[in-house]
Amino acid sequence: MAIIFWLSSKTADESAAQSSIIVKWIINHFGKNSVTDFIVRKLAHFSEYVGLCFLASNAIYQSSKRFIPLYSCALTSFYAISDEFHQLFVDGRSCEIRDWAIDTVGALAGALAFYIIYIIIKKVDKKKKVPKSSIADGNYKVSAVCEPDENEDFEKYSLSAVVKFSKGKCVEIADFLSTAEANKTYYMRAANGASGAKGVVGQIISRQSSDGISAVSGATCSSKTIVNLYLKALNKAAK
Repeated sequence: MAIIFWLSSKTADESAAQSSIIVKWIINHFGKNSVTDFIVRKLAHFSEYVGLCFLASNAIYQSSKRFIPLYSCALTSFYAISDEFHQLFVDGRSCEIRDWAIDTVGALAGALAFYIIYIIIKKVDKKKKVPKSSIADGNYKVSAVCEPDENEDFEKYSLSAVVKFSKGKCVEIADFLSTAEANKTYYMRAANGASGAKGVVGQIISRQSSDGISAVSGATCSSKTIVNLYLKALNKAAK
């Protein structure tokens, strides 16, 4: 956003000077006319917002573990509106609905690009997963250390649980014990969920994967630790 704002702060003459190298290349290949200048300027608009929406899509996915194209496209399109308004106050620049439309199409392309990469990564991850047929049924007792993030104030502690596999699937994660039972409220909140939010245990059992697991609010570190317990048990169960 800062880069787009900076570019939009350039006057018409400064903007033309910046794009002169690209313009010369296009003129050499397509000739000098109004079309070449139009292509350079509008392609710049398009490319900027492809990149912005791609980054917005990634930021939303990293924070929510869900791909929500409506949010990223809307955010990018709204920023395009503000950018066009900003150009009203720059010498030689103007606010054009056509540019906003091009920016919005760029946003859609950016979201599509992120979705394609997202699907490819998902398929690669699936291939890396342990096949259900290679998971030995049984109860596996595992433990992991729960460490505080930078903004949290508690002593790290060890959390253990018994993870049960049946017919190649995780069917239960229970019998939690820790070296700091004062934190029981937090790890049980993470396991079972709270305030309508699904617990980590329920998410793992329904997904049969550690991918896309949402931490329970107020028990983020405990949520991550339970996911680690599942992964450790999965490694033990793999034949």
